Amino acid sequence: METEINKLKSLLEEKKFDEVKKIIEDVAKQPMSDEEKAAAAVGVASIYMETVNQIGEEYRESLKEILVGLERINKAQGEAEDRVKIAEVRNSLATGQ
Repeated sequence: METEINKLKSLLEEKKFDEVKKIIEDVAKQPMSDEEKAAAAVGVASIYMETVNQIGEEYRESLKEILVGLERINKAQGEAEDRVKIAEVRNSLATGQ
């Protein structure tokens, strides 16, 4: 069972979800004792939690990158607005308005 769990983890890391689905379906079709069913349930729960945690971490990292990008945009926008204001002041001083 440990080998199958490691194989599933590896396939999940490689994002081969169709293969993972097939393996789980194949295992579910096999006759199992109560102990094997319990072990399989624990294994699936473990893989599920690892996958959810990984997705959450990737989501957080993506959000951090987006926030950094937005901060750069806000800074550039502020600098552009400052330059426009300076240009307007210079223009008004030059024209006496």
